[in-house]
Amino acid sequence: MMAPSEATIPAVLADRAQKQPDDTAYTFVDYEADPAGIEESLTWSEVHERVLVVAEKLAKLGSPGDRAVILAPQSLEYIVGFLGAIQAGFVAVPLSMPQTR
Repeated sequence: MMAPSEATIPAVLADRAQKQPDDTAYTFVDYEADPAGIEESLTWSEVHERVLVVAEKLAKLGSPGDRAVILAPQSLEYIVGFLGAIQAGFVAVPLSMPQTR
């Protein structure tokens, strides 16, 4: 178990990916695509791998402490983008998608 001083979000994510790689981390149910709902899930290892890719790309565009606006519909990609920003040392700034008329 991690000491509280080591329990950053990136550290917890890496720990879960190592200890429970095949366990489901997140499940998103899309009711807009189908009223019955379409489920999509990611395991801890899948989330960690995607977060590292996003973090690497963001690191090329800025520096730790910069702000990264997360403007995306509710989805697994939103979660990965948010966590990727944190992994890169950015301040994640989540914004709601504008409503379409």
